[in-house]
Amino acid sequence: MKKFEYSLTESNVDLFFPHERIKTKVQVLTILLEATRFLLYNEAKVSRDESKLVLQIKKMSRIFFIVKKKYYSINFPFTFIINDDVVYISYKNEIELDSKKISDLLSILKDPRFNSSNCLDFVEPIFDLEIEDQENTWLLMKELLLMEDGYLRFDNDPVSYLSAKSQGKEHTHPENHLDIFYSNTSTFKIGLERPIVDEAFMDYLDTQTDCMYLKSI
Repeated sequence: MKKFEYSLTESNVDLFFPHERIKTKVQVLTILLEATRFLLYNEAKVSRDESKLVLQIKKMSRIFFIVKKKYYSINFPFTFIINDDVVYISYKNEIELDSKKISDLLSILKDPRFNSSNCLDFVEPIFDLEIEDQENTWLLMKELLLMEDGYLRFDNDPVSYLSAKSQGKEHTHPENHLDIFYSNTSTFKIGLERPIVDEAFMDYLDTQTDCMYLKSI
């Protein structure tokens, strides 16, 4: 396993931790692409800061976004290589992701036509990029849209917990919990008895270490 840590500035935290809860695949992909651009241009170093980004490269690679008492993780579907202090990121070692390619993909996600009910409107911005010699744009966008993003979040939320407790429903919103998935139709919580540190959270998602077990309240 390879592990790379990066300190996050306040502006980075604002980007990777939206003020409103993540609810859509487009938000997840936007964060993934912005994080990929961040990895291209920032130096990895062991971080003692409370706010950091951690990239773990192994059979199942993941990015972890960490601030005080709040962490979440998503799948990292790209190949990550550092050669002579230069970072190379690609999809299956075939499509290189540079700043231009990342900006193109983000422009598609942010284009109003992306949400059009007409398939031709959806295709148009992708087609425009491909005729500008941006080959493989659709292939990469399709793979991102179809990928399983593996979203998981740890949250320490005493405010919502106390509100639920005042109504006699403290177990509907535990103070410490894992949020599984993100859309309103799929998300649910698993309560934890106590806060966890970020290293424990990363260990939860490591398929090569011992599993954790659930027990009833």
